[in-house]
Amino acid sequence: MSKSAYEIAICNHDQTTSITYAVYPKCKTRKGMDRQHERVTNLCVEALRDLPAGFWRRLTVTRVPVEQVAQGSL
Repeated sequence: MSKSAYEIAICNHDQTTSITYAVYPKCKTRKGMDRQHERVTNLCVEALRDLPAGFWRRLTVTRVPVEQVAQGSL
C-alpha cells in the first residue's frame, strides 16, 4: 500500500520552528490528494486552536517523499 507523507512546520512566537510528520494512505486522484492536504491542514489548525493566542505564527503543511520520514514513524 502506497503512502503519502506530510511535513508539518509550526513557527512559534519566539521564531523557533517545530516540525512533525504525518503519514496517510495515498489517494488515487489529484482531487483526492487536494482533499487530503486540506484535511491534514484543518486537523492541525483545530489542534492549534487550543493553544494560547499568539503562541504560533505560521503553519506550513507540505507533501514530502515518504523516504524523508524516519522509518520508525511509519
